[in-house]
Amino acid sequence: MTLAARPEPLSESEVSHLMTLCRKYLDHTEEQPTAYPTLEFFCDWALHIAIDRNVEGFAILKRINDIVVELAAVPDNDQMMQRATEVVSFRKLRGELGRLFQGIGVANSLVEDQGRWVNFAKQLIEIIRDCPLKVGQVDRMPQRARELYEAIKSNPLKPRCWVIGVAVREVDAPDGKNLICLNILTMDLTEILIPMAAREVFGPAI
Repeated sequence: MTLAARPEPLSESEVSHLMTLCRKYLDHTEEQPTAYPTLEFFCDWALHIAIDRNVEGFAILKRINDIVVELAAVPDNDQMMQRATEVVSFRKLRGELGRLFQGIGVANSLVEDQGRWVNFAKQLIEIIRDCPLKVGQVDRMPQRARELYEAIKSNPLKPRCWVIGVAVREVDAPDGKNLICLNILTMDLTEILIPMAAREVFGPAI
């Protein structure tokens, strides 16, 4: 875990390696239920080409589905952006990384230094970008994941249309800058792009 204490910004490959180390540490030390659900989810997201059986991932899909249903008729894009980005919570990730590093006696300047955290979050986004969190084969899901999926289906955006996936995408904004968005995929193949709120990605730990 010396990467966490190193003062220099981490490269994309170093961020990937750090997430691998965190996942291995948690696999060897954590009892269930885990004390680091957001960290474990992001570790899985960074290490796989698709996330389709992770229980925390299905909890995220359910919360996003509920938010889109609740706010579909609300003419306030900022509220949708804020709440959806809170669900894919980099601030919770920051908090759980800080607790983990503190618990094992590793200097956590990665979490405490704002510049290092911004760099880390940007590198992590590059790793997980376009890697979808999605509904896979129902018969291969853990029981809790199936229960969450049934809850999603029971609260559709419209008849026979509910959230089945989310990915992080980079899109071209009208001002010429690249915009990081959540790309929400629904059962009828409609895609909903929601810009990610910068504070919820780069803001203080929770």
